[in-house]
Parts: sequence; structure tokens; C-alpha cells
Amino acid sequence: MEDAIRYTVTIKATVERKEMVGKEWTTVAHEAQDGSDKTKPVYGYTPEIEKTVRRDIQIFEQTVDSFNVAALVSVVNGLPTNAELRRG
Repeated sequence: MEDAIRYTVTIKATVERKEMVGKEWTTVAHEAQDGSDKTKPVYGYTPEIEKTVRRDIQIFEQTVDSFNVAALVSVVNGLPTNAELRRG
């Protein structure tokens, strides 16, 4: 049996925007327990802060059996493909 090679072409858009994040339930401190060396966690919500968040959104995906890398690079960079060059 021959190996089968398939290619997956994926186009994603990356969006960066400012969002309010926080309000996560987490350990915020540790306090001593009854005079011993042991501590117990103190839980609370983190404060909300404005943060730049980056998200990738998948726009297109296609799986193919054959793939012309040179043609894809030409199209993405606005260059003429071999077929366009031959037409003159």
C-alpha cells in the first residue's frame, strides 16, 4: 500500500482587541492556621482589568490531494502565477 499524502489549507484571521478580563475565582492569599507553620488558602475574585486579547478565527479550511505551493505563494503575495505568465 502506498502512503497517502493530503494537504490542508487553512486561512485564519487574527483579531486583537481590548477587553475587560478578570473575575476569576482563585487563591488570593494564604493565612496562618492556629499558630502552626501551616497556612490555608484564602479565595476570592481577581479584579477586572483591561487587557489586549488576541483571538484567531478560522475563515476557511480545505483538504486536497495535490498542492502547488508556488501558486499559493504567488496568489497570496499578488504575484502572477505560471499560468498567467504563459498567457503573456
